Amino acid sequence: MTRSLTQRAAGLSLALAAVALPALALPSVALAAPTRSFAAAKDGLAQDTEILASANLKVARSTQLFSAFSGLATSDREVKQALDIVKKSCNIDLMTAIDDVTVGVDGKDKGGIYLALTGVTEDQFTKCVASVAKQKSGDTITTKKVGNEIELSHGSDKIYVAWLANNVLFVASQPDDEKLLKKETGGGLAKSTKMQARLANVDTDATVFLAWTREQPIQNMTSKGGSGSLNYAGANFALKLAVDLGDAKEAEKLAKGASAALSMFIPKDAPKEVQKILQSLVVKANGSEVAVALQAAEADVKKVLGTVVGKH
Repeated sequence: MTRSLTQRAAGLSLALAAVALPALALPSVALAAPTRSFAAAKDGLAQDTEILASANLKVARSTQLFSAFSGLATSDREVKQALDIVKKSCNIDLMTAIDDVTVGVDGKDKGGIYLALTGVTEDQFTKCVASVAKQKSGDTITTKKVGNEIELSHGSDKIYVAWLANNVLFVASQPDDEKLLKKETGGGLAKSTKMQARLANVDTDATVFLAWTREQPIQNMTSKGGSGSLNYAGANFALKLAVDLGDAKEAEKLAKGASAALSMFIPKDAPKEVQKILQSLVVKANGSEVAVALQAAEADVKKVLGTVVGKH
């Protein structure tokens, strides 16, 4: 076999990531209910999940920024090729077939991605995988399903995915690891008091949000975890970020240092859009957390990003 199923899964994952990741740089619109992928992830992810991120692509696609810069996602040749093959072989446009995504990983960056699909059934998905494999290398894929788990195999090569309720597909970070798939769809996240505390303090109705419990060094300090969200309303977006240092004095020290640095950082000759965005940035201590807030008009962000992209 020219390429293993695992290699093909990696290629497909790259294409899916290329569709999903641009939303993490876009404004968001608050929603009335959790997305399908987040609802599934809350029920499925393991207790040792240290990072959880979610993006509502359906809403993000409606913004001016996505329209202006979504081409960056397909500028990579391999990603574009994967998207084109899926569209040609399966009549599925991955740029519009994914409503929302939620990713969770543990301390070793093992986990997976939940994808809420629209206009794609389980049967269409399995036939698409078989069709792409046949077109790429002539391989014939055998499909076997037990419960929610789907085994896709060719000879000794096997990958595993889970097709969950409400047309949510789960793909593990290592698609050939069946135990990992079972672990990351078997539940346990509700038992993680640390992650539940982070999720309770973030706007999970936002189109883009992030929560983490993994410790990270920050200068001479250590972050104990944090959360963040991005919301959009009235052609303006607001970013909120909270980083927990576990100590109120350390948080106050870092906040004051960041504020002082910010006041010196804003160049006087910077474009007015950049100045407006940076002047809206507020960093302050809130107990043991450092809270960051920023607001900007979508038109200003679009112009700044256009300038940056144009220079590269």
